[in-house]
Amino acid sequence: MLVNDKSAYYRKQTPNGRFYFKDEIPYPSVTTIIGHKKNPGKSRGPGPSAHIGTIVHKKILGRYSKNVLPVSCNPIWNIPREEVYGRINRCIKMWNDLHLSIQPFFVETSLFNKNPPYAGTLDMLAKISCNNDLLDIHFKKELFLMDLKTGLQYYDSHVAQAAAYWQALRRKPKVMFVYLDSIIDRNPEQLPVVKIFSKDELENGYDLFMDDYIDFEY
Repeated sequence: MLVNDKSAYYRKQTPNGRFYFKDEIPYPSVTTIIGHKKNPGKSRGPGPSAHIGTIVHKKILGRYSKNVLPVSCNPIWNIPREEVYGRINRCIKMWNDLHLSIQPFFVETSLFNKNPPYAGTLDMLAKISCNNDLLDIHFKKELFLMDLKTGLQYYDSHVAQAAAYWQALRRKPKVMFVYLDSIIDRNPEQLPVVKIFSKDELENGYDLFMDDYIDFEY
């Protein structure tokens, strides 16, 4: 279930992670469920890289919805200002270099799954196509759940996150993660990576997610 009306729910950070509350029912966030084994009983605020990632998300997604509000670039703890702006600009350039054709339907919209209860915020649900010979990325205009990533290019947990969102959307859209890694040592050519999950990957990813869900206590 997609919920665009932000007055219909609220989010709260608790010692057990982030929860969405709708009709007074707690829905643990997908990322909290996936990450609880790494940091049991700990609630951490976002670090500087996560803050930079949030800025990149806002700048890119703000192109597709006036409801996406910008966030300040300053201060970013312990990172020089020129590095902050450099990383932001490199991410945006990689996004521009993809030359995606996008028809957005929902941007930065919360989604809720009732059985079992969990929630999250998708970056975009849109019809997307790409015909990029330079990057050898080609796909037709189809309905995609698209998520931006600005950290390492792939974690095993990403397929579980993708599958949880896919399940909450009744397994209808395709799922695409776009990786914009601005750390030059890791991505020296500063090229974007597009990952489109297969149905088998999403089926297996949902099994992984449910394994984490069963172990999660709240």
